[in-house]
Amino acid sequence: MKKKSEIIYKSKTKHLRSLFDKKGNELPIYNDILDKFTTDEKAYYAGMIDGDGSIQYSKRKDRPGKKLKIVLELKEVNAEPLAELANIFDLSVRRKIYYDTNTNTKPSLMCEFGKAKAEIFLIMIYPHLLEKKMLVKNILTDLKYPAEYLTNDKQFSYAYLAGYTDAEGCITFELRHQKGWKGIGISSSYRCLYRLTSNNFGHLAYLKNQLEEKGYKFNKDQILNYKNVKEREGRNPDKWKSTKVLIIGGWEQLSSLYKSLLKYSKINNKRQLMKRTQQYHNLIYTALPRYHAKK
Repeated sequence: MKKKSEIIYKSKTKHLRSLFDKKGNELPIYNDILDKFTTDEKAYYAGMIDGDGSIQYSKRKDRPGKKLKIVLELKEVNAEPLAELANIFDLSVRRKIYYDTNTNTKPSLMCEFGKAKAEIFLIMIYPHLLEKKMLVKNILTDLKYPAEYLTNDKQFSYAYLAGYTDAEGCITFELRHQKGWKGIGISSSYRCLYRLTSNNFGHLAYLKNQLEEKGYKFNKDQILNYKNVKEREGRNPDKWKSTKVLIIGGWEQLSSLYKSLLKYSKINNKRQLMKRTQQYHNLIYTALPRYHAKK
């Protein structure tokens, strides 16, 4: 796939090797990160990295040691979390344009952590990670971080779920039309659904269990195996893992779920769909009943 890439923001601290000076004093950027990167932000970006992040830790070809790199790439229309993360850690942002008439791939934005920033980022989000927790633990252990800070404890939070939803979730609020009984007439109705998709079935099972404990009820899970997807240049469905889709429906419970997620969600497109679901639920089940009761 042909693509064009250009830097749209260049980091002022791109080649930073440490967040401390030679005397061990904290550099200004370190304090800026501590001030801006709150506990909720850490949990949110743990969910985002679990869903859409790429963590690479490999041997260098030209010199001893290993290279740590964290990459986050999002569609340009949904890149609010990436822009905010780049601002907090002063990361360069690259815009990528894909030229492929077969897939109509949309432009994306990408940011990358260098070693010093990557290490502090992983340490900060580690307590909140779920899906990539063991991968990050192995990396930080190899980098000689104390074992007492690298427990296997899991922490579920709505901030984490908001980040994972922005990465792997789908919010549906749509008007659908269907034929009436015996094909006579057309009826219209709104449909709302919340979906989470992943090929890590164990992680989805954990999230489902956490939400069920909070009283949420799920529709039947879907399994996608891609057997009917055709192979073409740059795409080999035989290598794709099966994915599972968790689904929650129902106006009342979705309105409740979105109330919790909207406190942390950052992608505007998904936020607007959540708000429309809440507004429609409030109109149909709260405002109109009260209006007719007064009559």
